[in-house]
Amino acid sequence: MKNKLCAVWQAVYPTLLLTLLHILFSQAAYYLALPDEKEILLGYNGMRHIVVSAVIFLCFYYSFVRLQTVYNKPLREEYIKAEGNIGYFKSVVCGWDFWLNIFAFAITVFAFDLNKTYSLLYEYFEGSKLTAFGIAMPCLIIINLLARYNARKQWNRSIGIDEKIEGYSQKPKSSAHSADKLIPAPPSLAAMRFITRTGSGTNPAIKTEPPAPPSYDRAGRIRTYLLVIAMYVFCVFAGTIMYTIASFVLIPFFMISFAKTLTGIIAFIIVMIPIVRRIKALVKRYGFISKLKRLCKESKQRLSVIKAPYASLFSIKGGESFTVTANQKTYSCKMLSCIKKSTPIVLNENGSGAYIHAFVFAGIKWFERARYFNFGYESSAQQILIINPASKFICKEHNGAITELDNGDCVGKYIVYTAGGFLNSLDRGTLGVVEKKKGY
Repeated sequence: MKNKLCAVWQAVYPTLLLTLLHILFSQAAYYLALPDEKEILLGYNGMRHIVVSAVIFLCFYYSFVRLQTVYNKPLREEYIKAEGNIGYFKSVVCGWDFWLNIFAFAITVFAFDLNKTYSLLYEYFEGSKLTAFGIAMPCLIIINLLARYNARKQWNRSIGIDEKIEGYSQKPKSSAHSADKLIPAPPSLAAMRFITRTGSGTNPAIKTEPPAPPSYDRAGRIRTYLLVIAMYVFCVFAGTIMYTIASFVLIPFFMISFAKTLTGIIAFIIVMIPIVRRIKALVKRYGFISKLKRLCKESKQRLSVIKAPYASLFSIKGGESFTVTANQKTYSCKMLSCIKKSTPIVLNENGSGAYIHAFVFAGIKWFERARYFNFGYESSAQQILIINPASKFICKEHNGAITELDNGDCVGKYIVYTAGGFLNSLDRGTLGVVEKKKGY
């Protein structure tokens, strides 16, 4: 009985903490940004406290739910034990904590005075609890799902983390290929290309330092929670200043009366950029699969069922994607993707890889973030990696050297192709034929 009560409490108390802190930060932001009488007399537009409180309302919910999930020990251990092969939506919908978060917000809205819990909702929706709930709840559900998805990304760093680190050398050697192609620079700065090409011989966009493994112990958990809370305390107190800068410095040429229209346009553009990229990726993957099926049918080559043909665009799936038998030989194929064409992808012989998100200008790396993943799997057949959609810059690291790959090049036991290169090789009967090249 005692163990059951402890288990219930372990599931309930994070939701209680989320609800209490969510109300506290939202209300604090609302009242600290609320205009005084003097500001109202001077013609204040009356939106500052709504905007500041709404931003805190949404952002804090995301941050806390993500932390809740990252440090949920039973969920994390189950995910790692299954090596990430757990359906996302099934695991979320079947989880107690997700429904507890939703239930807690519903109770807060309908059982208590909305003006004392979420004043921004009370004012913006003119006291209508039903309307406030109907608008806010879908937003929080989407944010909840996004936060849990990103928490799983952090758990992925715990799966084979040592192997991932091992694949990245601390002391990179000179690249066997010219790396200056990855350095964007206008013609006026062409000299920087020459200096980078002849001097360093390395790609400044590629990170060669290993990632720091996340800390899941009690001290690491407390430190992370305190850091997030401290960050939002600062944002609550600095919210008025941030809003003022955004309203009167960054966009001084827009009239206040158009603030809602402007916000909608900017939000639409920001949201549409990643959506359009993903739609293009889906179209390219659909085109590749259609051509592959047609080619195999015409040449009477045996093609297996393709596993997760579109889900694999957005996350690395375990095992092979499909097998194809050509010239009486079976090939085990795995599909990878690179949604943004300009993002370099680095593959390692041990089955790990990284997407390098970097801002490089004039040969100098100003900002970078590496997203690590595992593509390795076992098969008795010849293993092939198909990158579709493909990056402009597909590289491998071997003994500290970063080299660009062509169609048919090897990374360990894997032969790498783009979608077009794979289809051409399959059509010509040269699939799996590796050309011997210097440096490989």
